[in-house]
Amino acid sequence: MKTNFLLIVLILTFFVVGCKKDEGVTNAPPPSQQEDWTYPAGTTRDTVTTYCDKQNVAVGEEFDVKLVLYNVAEVFGVAIEMNYASDKSDVLSALAGPFFPSDNVVSLSPKIEPDSNRISYGITRLRGSTSISGSGVVIKLKCKGKAAGNATFAINPTKLEIRKADGTLMVRPIADLTVVVH
Repeated sequence: MKTNFLLIVLILTFFVVGCKKDEGVTNAPPPSQQEDWTYPAGTTRDTVTTYCDKQNVAVGEEFDVKLVLYNVAEVFGVAIEMNYASDKSDVLSALAGPFFPSDNVVSLSPKIEPDSNRISYGITRLRGSTSISGSGVVIKLKCKGKAAGNATFAINPTKLEIRKADGTLMVRPIADLTVVVH
């Protein structure tokens, strides 16, 4: 009995000593790469939009699509589903944006589903953390032109949730994006 107790104490000690506190999750690129997180200024309050600095791209050319929140107050978490033209563009990867600081954040890995033309993503602050106010990029999609035509990125309004810390749903106007692939 004493041996079993000592064995359990020893195992628990190794487990506790070997575990590190999760300092927050980030999908940000390594520091050696400089990512462009810029977006046009906006004065509209409480808006969600998709933004790309290129309106036209060639087949095979890479471009970024950013999901931007404008002038929001007390945001605690965001869940989004976006539809895109997977026959016109490939989504290569997704990065968590700087709107939510990487401390005290839980970020769900983006789910990219080209067969159903859908991308879903969620991020939230941890309980006890402060809410975020202001404007900024929530997620950036790294994309590539696939075939000539309109590559549309549309936020699914029934699958967009922006919440405050108390769980209150914040309703937001939405603006979609079309990038012409030629």
